[in-house]
Amino acid sequence: ERFFAGGATTIRGYKERAVGPRDRGSNTALGGEAMVIGNAEVTFPIWKGLIKGAVFFDTGAVHEKYEDIFKNTGYVMGVGCGVRVKTPIGPVKLDYG
Repeated sequence: ERFFAGGATTIRGYKERAVGPRDRGSNTALGGEAMVIGNAEVTFPIWKGLIKGAVFFDTGAVHEKYEDIFKNTGYVMGVGCGVRVKTPIGPVKLDYG
């Protein structure tokens, strides 16, 4: 199994599979044996019980080999803001990073 990062569920502000090792010829994402992800998010009410605002900071990396986790290389960061809306069918989340 290979790990990939970037996109709405890992490091917001980067495209899907944009973080990590890539093939030099085709620029295709290769993934890695290890992934480190950190997310911090603060939400605040905009319209009580219905709409919330959010600010976030995401960081992480995908490493080709597990041992590379301990090297301080390849880490990226993303920051941004978003809106959280409660709907009858479930919450909707829209972020910009």
